[in-house]
Amino acid sequence: MCHDLFRGSLKVPSFDTIAVCARFQPPQRPHLEAVEWSLSQTRRVIVVCFGSNESRSLSNPWSNGEREAMIRAGLGPDATVEFVMLEDRRYDPAGWSRRAASIVGERAGVAKEVYVVADRSPGFDRLPLPITWTVIEYDCAFADDESAFREHLFWRGDDGAFEGLLSLLPIALARNLHGYARSEACRGLREEATFISAFRQNWVGVPYPPVFVTVDILVVWRAEVLLIQRGR
Repeated sequence: MCHDLFRGSLKVPSFDTIAVCARFQPPQRPHLEAVEWSLSQTRRVIVVCFGSNESRSLSNPWSNGEREAMIRAGLGPDATVEFVMLEDRRYDPAGWSRRAASIVGERAGVAKEVYVVADRSPGFDRLPLPITWTVIEYDCAFADDESAFREHLFWRGDDGAFEGLLSLLPIALARNLHGYARSEACRGLREEATFISAFRQNWVGVPYPPVFVTVDILVVWRAEVLLIQRGR
C-alpha cells in the first residue's frame, strides 16, 4: 500500500499539472490512489504510461489501449484525466528525457510547472525524468506491485491467489482484469511462461549458473539497432 508522505501538508497550485508516471502493467490500487490523490491537488492530471512501443510480452502483457481502459475503469466515470503514451528509448536516455518533457509540456500548456509522481521501487531502473519536472515525494513502489501481480497471473498458475488480488481492486477494474485472464492473449503468455519454466528446469543442478539471455555486442548506426536472431 502506498502512502503520501505529505498528505495534508502539500497543496500543489491548481494552475499546475501533475503527471503520474508508471508502466501500469497492470494498473493496481496504488496507481489509482496516486491518480486520485493528484486529482485532489490540481485540476490537470496527466497519466504517463511508459513502454508504449513494447510488443506484448510477459513483462508488458497489456497494450496501450488496454492500460488506458483499465485505469479509466478503476477511477470511475467522474475522473477527468489525460493520457500520454511514451515509448522507451533504453539506449538514448537523454533523448527520451527531452521527448518526455516536450510531450508532457505540450499537454500541460500554460502550466507554470509540471509536478511528477513516479516509481520509488528500490533498485527500479527508471529512465531519467526531465530536470524541469518537480518530483513529489509520494512513496509508492509501482514496479513491485505490477511484478507481483504478473507473477501470480502468468508464472505461478495460482488462480486462488489471483482471485484474491482481484478482490482488492475496484469492481470495474477487477472485471476488466478477470476478462483479460480468460483472453487468448493471456493464454498465449501463460503457455510461454510454462515453456520457459520447463526449459530452465533442464538446467537445474549444473555446476555453473546458466545465463539464458545474452547480448554479445550492441551495434547502433544512425539510431538503428542491428538485431541478429539465433537459431534457437
